[in-house]
Amino acid sequence: MITKKSSSVKAFDGKSIHLMRWLNVNGKPKLALHINHGMAEYVERYDHFARFLCENNIVVFAHDHRGHGYTQTDGKLGFFDKTDGWEIVVRDIKSVHEVIKEEYPDIPYIMLGHSMGSFLSRTFAIKYPNDIDGLILSGSGYHPGSKAIMGKLLANIQRVLFKPHSSSALLNYLTFGSYNKTYENKKTKFDFLSRDEEVVKKYLEDPLCGFVCSNSFFSDLIYGLDFIHNENNLQKINKETPIYIFSGDADPVGDYGKGIEKVYEMYKNLGVSDINLKLYTEGRHEMLNEINKKEVYNDVLEWIKTRFAIN
Repeated sequence: MITKKSSSVKAFDGKSIHLMRWLNVNGKPKLALHINHGMAEYVERYDHFARFLCENNIVVFAHDHRGHGYTQTDGKLGFFDKTDGWEIVVRDIKSVHEVIKEEYPDIPYIMLGHSMGSFLSRTFAIKYPNDIDGLILSGSGYHPGSKAIMGKLLANIQRVLFKPHSSSALLNYLTFGSYNKTYENKKTKFDFLSRDEEVVKKYLEDPLCGFVCSNSFFSDLIYGLDFIHNENNLQKINKETPIYIFSGDADPVGDYGKGIEKVYEMYKNLGVSDINLKLYTEGRHEMLNEINKKEVYNDVLEWIKTRFAIN
């Protein structure tokens, strides 16, 4: 039987971080997997995937980042903090990591990050290179600083002219406005998420999904993208930590496969000893919610099984 438990973690500054744990009580877990969700979503959307992993001797944890889900910041969605938001959210991840390792000190710990969560996970792997036993990146992308100069300028201008909490429709449009352009028979502005129309429908109907983030959020995101592509920072990762990257070749965040291949080559050229890439034909941004999600689930599980004793 799989149990689902909600709790909270006290962050370094006293903030309460909403945490969810999925556990199969019929057996002892052999591995802990920690999910970092994406922008404008929350952990509940990973319930189906988490239950699948639990059936295979894996205990799953996922927390809502600040400004998301049930870890809203001052009642505001899409807002990390007034200053240093990216660094603060990464410290939150570290706080959750410590809770997981305290409860399960003797089993491997894997981090899985999706989209924005993949960028946060890549930041974590730089700052805490010896704290993870494996890294899985879903819906990630290659966005070095030179590509984000205009975005950084606009984000900083908006942050000065308007309140940090204020939603930025302009930056939201510049970020996502072109994401649907390659798809035929478009029905919604979020068709880029998945070919599964029911997934998109639920996303549209959920008040905790698809919201417009704040001016400071976009500034924080650009900071994070700069950080994870900085060559000096990249040298700090543990080259022995296995990395699995998966994406759809119709995902605009990964530049339709081209950006994801650059991420793979970047880590490979750094000397990462065990790195694998899986691109799914016609798959969109959320491969864990795609029409072939069972295939994706099994590929993730197989990658884990070949590296960690979970049977």
